[in-house]
Amino acid sequence: MVIDVSSPFFTGKLLAAGLQRCSEDGTNAEGGLRGVDLWDVTDPKAPGRLGFLDVGAAPIGGVHELYLFQRGDRAFALLAVPHSEVFHPDGYGDLRIVEVTDPRNPRQLADWGVGKDGGLAFGALSYERMLEGLTGDYSPRSACVPPPPAEPLCRGDFAWVIAHSASVSEDGTRAFVSYWDAGMVILDIADPANPVLISQAGPPLRDEGNVHSAIEVPGRDLAVTTDEDFVVDEGEHVTPPAAGQDSSAAADIWGFVRIWDTSDPAQPRQIGRYQLTGSDSTDPDGLHTVHNPEVHDGLLYLSWYTDGVRVLDISKPSLPREVASFVPPPVTLPSGREVPPYVWGVHVDGDLVFLSDMAGGLYILQWESP
Repeated sequence: MVIDVSSPFFTGKLLAAGLQRCSEDGTNAEGGLRGVDLWDVTDPKAPGRLGFLDVGAAPIGGVHELYLFQRGDRAFALLAVPHSEVFHPDGYGDLRIVEVTDPRNPRQLADWGVGKDGGLAFGALSYERMLEGLTGDYSPRSACVPPPPAEPLCRGDFAWVIAHSASVSEDGTRAFVSYWDAGMVILDIADPANPVLISQAGPPLRDEGNVHSAIEVPGRDLAVTTDEDFVVDEGEHVTPPAAGQDSSAAADIWGFVRIWDTSDPAQPRQIGRYQLTGSDSTDPDGLHTVHNPEVHDGLLYLSWYTDGVRVLDISKPSLPREVASFVPPPVTLPSGREVPPYVWGVHVDGDLVFLSDMAGGLYILQWESP
């Protein structure tokens, strides 16, 4: 993410990149940097590295998604560091609040965890597959078992309660954190060193969960969450019903969008939902679930993997309506195999819409009509 920063320590365009643990051969090795890398990109032809904050040793994880913002003369980064609460030596929560006012010397101000601070279940039902191949002796602090009288939250094929991403309100005083199977968490971050829980709004327990993103709709008492649900051959038995099915039916469908009324942020209410036609399809060619959302000028832009980018009019949030879409063409790999598009991200800048296709690269779109 890149934002314009003006502080006593730095003025210019600041870029933050999240780093997760990785390895050259794709195995579950323990090397690699984990943290947030900060760069001066005021002159994009000559970027300069400013600083780095290490989020600490853990067998899995690192900064998965992040959000940069400035409030007054201070700048901050919200970092989603999944599985921290389970494995970090100091027991940090999955959300980190980092001050980057001086990007050459970033410092962690606070952390927040849905278990230690929210009193809910956290972690995953099983870490066996994720820890496979590691040499250390890692004992998870939680297997997503809730403290009484809280209900179980982990469910479905990806049974996790982890912080996946975070964003902030327009005024920078509230954080919207997607906590996967625990849903959307809203925090008061007026004092960034002391985050306070306002509410936690999860999808119904019969639903798959998998809340990927949570964002505020600027200028309105609304929030949007995206459920990154996958259709699999077996294992998912708690997903929502497809159109026309009885609510008690166990349907396995692709992920969709939820729209929330946040006029009372302590009690968010789901008032709208949008899913693509054929979301219960078992077509194995591609992924037909939603991913990242952005809102601009009353329109909700969604990266939807193989279904490209979808644009919704949410002026009536209980009845979201698709008004535009673009699906990139399939890509032929060097091996000769043709793969469908996988639109991973969407970003809007004026009348331009940028798409990142995991297979096809960068697409830049422009509106042909208002």
